[in-house]
Amino acid sequence: MRKLTEEDLSKIIGSTIKGYRVEAARIKQGPFIDSDHYGFILGNNSNCQYVTWEFHLTEDESVSVYWGHYIADRDEALRDFDTRSMGPSQWFDVTITETLQLTVRVEAHSPSEAEQIVTDDWKRSEYILGPENFAGVEFQATPTTDEQDNGSDLMGAVNGCSLEALPTSISKQGW
Repeated sequence: MRKLTEEDLSKIIGSTIKGYRVEAARIKQGPFIDSDHYGFILGNNSNCQYVTWEFHLTEDESVSVYWGHYIADRDEALRDFDTRSMGPSQWFDVTITETLQLTVRVEAHSPSEAEQIVTDDWKRSEYILGPENFAGVEFQATPTTDEQDNGSDLMGAVNGCSLEALPTSISKQGW
């Protein structure tokens, strides 16, 4: 088995495998040295049924598919394809920074004096900025290294169902 290439994917997309026309294919992303020797396929058949498979190329360059997820809904199949092909997920802390902006005209002898006047007035709550002063937003994602509060110890309810009421075959970490 060899490393997959974008050229391999271009040959697979549009072909038919086991009665399913291949719509998309991706090389697997993962932490293992041979992760890029595997890929994922999204296919559909004439009955509007979908499948996502893991695959690799055999020594004779044919496509070997396995671990199929058979799905009736296209949107669900696309989500499954994305989830399977993107590799293991990780937790991120995302900082949201909103910027409010207001321009105030003041009389002063210098820029620093003008800033000081407005700063003093702002500290006395003479300028209250609200939604009408919204000037922008930034999002900054940082991977977490902290195991605390990463969701691995889920508590409470999911879709109105307490975790204790879920089947025992589903673990809290196995979501």
